[in-house]
Amino acid sequence: MRKEDCPMIFELVMNIYIVVVNIVALVYCVFRFIAQPRRGWAISAGSLISSFLSNYYWATYMFLMRDYPRVSSFLAYLGWNVSFALMLWLTVHFRNGGKRVGFHPLKLISLVPIPLNFVQFLRYLPLQSDPISMFTTVWQNVLCTVTACIAVLIIVNAFLKKKKGEKTTPPYVPAAVLVFIALEYAMWTTSGFEWLLNWFNPNFYISLVFIVAYPPAFIWAIKKTYDSQGIPVLNTIPKRTQKMLQTAFAVIVCICCLGGVFIGRWMRDIIISRTAEMDPGLYRLISSIIFITAFVVDVFALMIMLFVRLGQKVAESDELRVAKDAAEHTSAAKSDFLANMSHEIRTPINAVLGMNEMILRESVHASENPSMTQEQIRDVLDKIAKYSENIESAESNLLLMVNDILDFSKIETGKLDLIPGRYSLTSVLDEVCKMIAHKAKSKGLAFGIDVDGDLPDCLFGDEVRVRQIMTNILNNAVKFTDEGSVSLTVRCEDGCEITEGSEANILISVSDTGIGIKQEDLSKLFSEFERIDLTRNSTVEGAGIGLAITKKLLDMMEGEISVESVYGSGSVFNMKLPQKVASAERIGDYRMKFENSTSYVNSHKDAFRAPGASVLVVDDTKMNITVVSGLLRYTGIRIDVAGSGEEAVAKCSATGYDLILMDHRMPVMDGTEALHRIRETSGGLNGNTPVICLTANAVAGARERFLSEGFTDYLTKPVDAYSLEQTLLRYLPEKKIVRTASVTAEQKPLDDSFESLRDAGIDPGEGMGYCQSDPVFYRSVLSEFAWNARSQMNAIRDAYEDHDWKKYAILVHALKSTSKTIGADLLSSLAADLEARADEEDENAVISGHETLETACFAVADAIKKVVPRGEGADGEEPDILEFDPE
Repeated sequence: MRKEDCPMIFELVMNIYIVVVNIVALVYCVFRFIAQPRRGWAISAGSLISSFLSNYYWATYMFLMRDYPRVSSFLAYLGWNVSFALMLWLTVHFRNGGKRVGFHPLKLISLVPIPLNFVQFLRYLPLQSDPISMFTTVWQNVLCTVTACIAVLIIVNAFLKKKKGEKTTPPYVPAAVLVFIALEYAMWTTSGFEWLLNWFNPNFYISLVFIVAYPPAFIWAIKKTYDSQGIPVLNTIPKRTQKMLQTAFAVIVCICCLGGVFIGRWMRDIIISRTAEMDPGLYRLISSIIFITAFVVDVFALMIMLFVRLGQKVAESDELRVAKDAAEHTSAAKSDFLANMSHEIRTPINAVLGMNEMILRESVHASENPSMTQEQIRDVLDKIAKYSENIESAESNLLLMVNDILDFSKIETGKLDLIPGRYSLTSVLDEVCKMIAHKAKSKGLAFGIDVDGDLPDCLFGDEVRVRQIMTNILNNAVKFTDEGSVSLTVRCEDGCEITEGSEANILISVSDTGIGIKQEDLSKLFSEFERIDLTRNSTVEGAGIGLAITKKLLDMMEGEISVESVYGSGSVFNMKLPQKVASAERIGDYRMKFENSTSYVNSHKDAFRAPGASVLVVDDTKMNITVVSGLLRYTGIRIDVAGSGEEAVAKCSATGYDLILMDHRMPVMDGTEALHRIRETSGGLNGNTPVICLTANAVAGARERFLSEGFTDYLTKPVDAYSLEQTLLRYLPEKKIVRTASVTAEQKPLDDSFESLRDAGIDPGEGMGYCQSDPVFYRSVLSEFAWNARSQMNAIRDAYEDHDWKKYAILVHALKSTSKTIGADLLSSLAADLEARADEEDENAVISGHETLETACFAVADAIKKVVPRGEGADGEEPDILEFDPE
């Protein structure tokens, strides 16, 4: 080997190596584009395709002919020239928003490549011998300079953004491009010098580093950028087709590359054997064949990429069409929803205004007729009471609708957050079940409760949202059930460990005997703005988004909801609610606790009197003060009021109170500040006075927050009478409280006529105890039981004949509690035993005991009818079933 041949041999080896690297990188980029059709992979593949066009042509010709290609410089450098242009495009594509940063002195660094490359350009330009070579030099120099400047600018922008604390993707691709251009600068510069020994020419080694490093560096940079962005890619081409395309491309590349070499070698051997002297035209034919081979590979790669891109475009078009249809459907649903809301909101408002007008008229009529009899006055008061109940019902419906709309709006905008805290499951069930029991009773529905006694009572979660989920589902069940029953079942998932700190899946099931849901409507049940079966449900009140809110809340809690329904026969909603166990204490016999607690709800009587006590009510809204004052009207408590925090502080400085009810949210001085001022400036008069916070902020953790501020306790608004009275009983001085139940018993002794009930197994004394020792109330309860007994037993008999033991247990359970209320212990015991047998589905035991129950029930009813005529306590209409157990 001659010394002067060393540079050519080195360049030949280097060119062969760069072709191999080029092919591997090209195949990899095309494979990635087929699997993930992203623009970055397409541009990178395009750059490698262009580079392959010149690299393969140059290396193959040198390998076959041991000489530089004898073709035009334009054809030889075409691929490299296009590759530099695509590299500029790639740099701009991966700028990652760098251009948006304002001017900074560091950005002047991006101008440094200009003078450096200009110097290199002046040294390299004289080496070019023809116009095409000069054009190529200018083209590459300008493109590389512009690309380098942009790459430096992007890197500086990313640095400035990171310095400001802004989150941005690191400029991997611009950095790789900058390294590539730096190597090009070095290679071009060193090739412009004469070296003593060509093997020591730095150009060779820079070129070696260049060809080894640049394809892997680009691939790594592009992959790293896409991985850091984490943006999903739509590709509807099946995996099998992707594999076929990838395999076909790899095979074609191998066949064409090897085929080009073999064809060129065959042509070379023929030319050498048949021509005495070299004909440049014939050798150009070999160059053309090699060029065409590389071009075929490039065209095939472009065709595959075009096929994948078209498939992606079709998929995107289909997706956009589906999204457009969905958007149009949602828009129409929103329009229908708003139109429906206009009606739904106006309905309760009209009811409130209308009933209020009727109350005013009755009041005016009564005031203008001073000679009215007691009977007429009682009639007016009864009418006013009914109008007030209608207003209360309308207000409740309106509040529910407004709350649903506000919650849905928060969820849609991502502003609704879960606020976890410790809470009592018993407390949540009490609030939900009392409200639902009242609604069910008003529609003549039986309401059954089955709560597993082994459930943990103290949980950790968002109490408000748990209550909302239960309320929404139960409300729906009552709304869409006209006759029959609604049942709530609460269990713990099998295998749950009830220990402090463990995770428990609470299973909640709500079943009803309502109208049911069509199978084709089940998929739309939890959709926003959808109201299903409008023809049948047009008269049902509500916003129609309760179930959508419930589904979204459960999703936020990582819970689940499902529904089973038979159209016309009822539905069952099943929910799984993950909650953390805050304490291993069990809930116990919840149904008995609930039935005992409901005895107060229906009485509407003050539980105590406290004529010597004084209470300060602080609220900036006069109506709220009126409500609280009205609820305490007959307790004898001296009530003082303040309309602001400042007024409360002033009054507390002059007067000592037994209790302060403080609104939390008031202008100028809120309740918390007023509390602190009272403690500091009241001169000891109210330093230890219990201060109860009144707030509408009924969220989980509110109690702990208010207690930490110094409040003694808190009540949520709107304030209900029972909670208010229980709070007063808890915090007023015991010596100032007079329990009304014992006083009433002494003032109103038992009527002798009640004694005859003992023969029928009724203890009047026990029954009076459950009715606050009020004979009038007791006679009303007796009458309601007696004149409703037959319809109640008819319903029980229907369930018995249908062998519907679940419904039978619910109805017998109601009889158990109502008979216990009037003092009929024997009948209550019979009902309790049959309820247990029905729960166990012990059919034989139920059959053997049912007739005895029926006989005993009618015997008790007949005995009552002899003592309490139909007119006492009954209005002639079919009364509702009493649903509470005083035990």
